[in-house]
Amino acid sequence: YYRGMEKRISTYGESFLENINPATGRIHTTFNQLKTNTARYASEDPNLQNIPAKETKIYRDAFVAFDDDSVLVDADYSNMELRILADLSREPAWLEIFESGKDMHCEIGSMLFNKEIRLKKTLGPDDPGLNTDLRNIAKQINFGVGYGMGPKKLAKKVKVSFAEAKQLLNKYWTSFPKVKKFFDDYVAEALEAKCVRSPYDNRMLMLGDIDLDSPKEKSSVRNMIMNYPMQSGNASITKVALADLRDALKASGSKAKIICTIHDEILLNSPKSEAVEVEQLLVRTMINAANQYVKHVKIQVSSAIAPYWSK
Repeated sequence: YYRGMEKRISTYGESFLENINPATGRIHTTFNQLKTNTARYASEDPNLQNIPAKETKIYRDAFVAFDDDSVLVDADYSNMELRILADLSREPAWLEIFESGKDMHCEIGSMLFNKEIRLKKTLGPDDPGLNTDLRNIAKQINFGVGYGMGPKKLAKKVKVSFAEAKQLLNKYWTSFPKVKKFFDDYVAEALEAKCVRSPYDNRMLMLGDIDLDSPKEKSSVRNMIMNYPMQSGNASITKVALADLRDALKASGSKAKIICTIHDEILLNSPKSEAVEVEQLLVRTMINAANQYVKHVKIQVSSAIAPYWSK
């Protein structure tokens, strides 16, 4: 804990102010869209994609709109990588969850533990929720399987025994056979071809020479392959959304400007007078971009308007 806090202070404390450009009074980053294997944007000097969020929102709260007459308009895709996996695998249970708008982690957790799981305030403002600790375990599994997470890592993350973690993962794969089949087929095809392709736009990443006799190397490559379709698909969708948004803003005559992208999140500076229309345009553009690729899953985008970076 101490090392984590020390790192945040050294990275985002007073030293971060050295990144302010003396001529503009703002912080400018450099984006590279071809640096990562999955085609996600990379941000450098400084990296604005790793500013802590959620439980440490105070770091993002320090980023504010250009002036008193403008606000920040922010939107990101909801559970996009899981929606992509549902779309590619056509797993019926997943498709039904997203179609109905239910909470993915609650529903899958309920299946795994045979217990009702409910978010806080589901039944009203005073609802404390139910078995939310089990939801957190399901969330770790949902996001972890796409990175090849095994029982050892799961046990450490959610503080259960190795045997319990192994049992949970076995039940997960048994419960969602089409997800397992998608991964098995995708990995086998990539290893045989010595390259991995993005299912949506056929982007190809050469794997080079792989020592399949080395368990460590094979496991590492397998994990990268499993993650590739979700992360590369998400990157492609976000880039299309950015390009379409640029054109839509220009066509509308808006003075709003795209100022940052954080993986599948897009941040704009907008005049206050245009903010609601810009927010609607941003959400609509992001959904339309995703629908060009994702054909079997409903897309959801969450958005916010605030004088500071609020998401």
